Amino acid sequence: MSRKKILYLGNQLMARGLNPTSVDTLGTKLGDMYEVRKASNRVAFLPRLLHMWYSILKNRAETKVVLIDTYSTLAFHFAWTSAYLCRFFKIPYIPILHGGRLPDRLRKSPKLMSGYLKSAYSIVSPSPYLKTELQRQTISSHEIKVIPNLLEIESYPYTAPTKNSKLVLFWLRAFAEIYRPENAIKLVNYLKSKCIIDVELFMVGPKKDSSLERCQELVKEYGLEQCVHFPGKLPKEQWVPLAINSDIFINTTSVDNMPVSVLEMMALGIPVVSTAVGGIPYIIENGINGILVDLDQIDQMGDEILKIWSDPQKQIILSENGRQKAESCAWEKVKYKWKSLIDQID
Repeated sequence: MSRKKILYLGNQLMARGLNPTSVDTLGTKLGDMYEVRKASNRVAFLPRLLHMWYSILKNRAETKVVLIDTYSTLAFHFAWTSAYLCRFFKIPYIPILHGGRLPDRLRKSPKLMSGYLKSAYSIVSPSPYLKTELQRQTISSHEIKVIPNLLEIESYPYTAPTKNSKLVLFWLRAFAEIYRPENAIKLVNYLKSKCIIDVELFMVGPKKDSSLERCQELVKEYGLEQCVHFPGKLPKEQWVPLAINSDIFINTTSVDNMPVSVLEMMALGIPVVSTAVGGIPYIIENGINGILVDLDQIDQMGDEILKIWSDPQKQIILSENGRQKAESCAWEKVKYKWKSLIDQID
């Protein structure tokens, strides 16, 4: 019996040196159950867009459903234009919502966004956050299905917290304004002002805008050259040891949906302190599997870190509960939800 054929559209750029996205991870796992074709691995905007359109055209006769990774910024145009072609060829499509700013996209482009979602066969969100926000605006008659982001849990060895001789912080995101990387530098300065002399910060991630330069300038301004390290973008096998040797993961972002980086730290057993924005409160139960703080509140984040640092039992509780949360995103837990959804398509 032949396997059902799926076309998965997303930013398939892992082979180009960028971080893997859902089309790489989820698309590969779905390949165990279905025949999955993917697009696009083109780097530039227009070639990637044309490759997605070509893939729909080429595979239109055999494809049973098109999965479309849906982001809130420029990449949204990949999604809605591809969906237009799917409608033309009468191919069912399923948007997979990723962009933390999709509610803003809906407010700014209500007709375009509503048409895209209302014509979908079904809609999937990795977290209840976007489900709640978008259904509040009554954009579709569909109930948005929540299927968590896939986490390859076997790639993240759990390590129980052990206190270092100095406080080691870890930060993992792109250097982009929306992730507020400068706040991590300000945090180190605050901790040092509280007489925590031995504090160290590793900031891992690629450069997206001028935020990296601003961070480097702040390091010099505060005299933190010996405390703050910028290893750049590292492959997982290189940043995981750095993360495991740290005490606390800090997430300073101003917007997010269901950040994989937070789940990765939970899987490794690292206590997480994060801003309470977007979908993060749907992942972190404050005081149970992580700590939530207000956006841009450096003092608050610093004080919460000091509380954790001084309470080894609290570190263990956050670590163990965080790992449990991460395990809920393992493939063995989510694959049946995908199978149930896809198998109902004729």
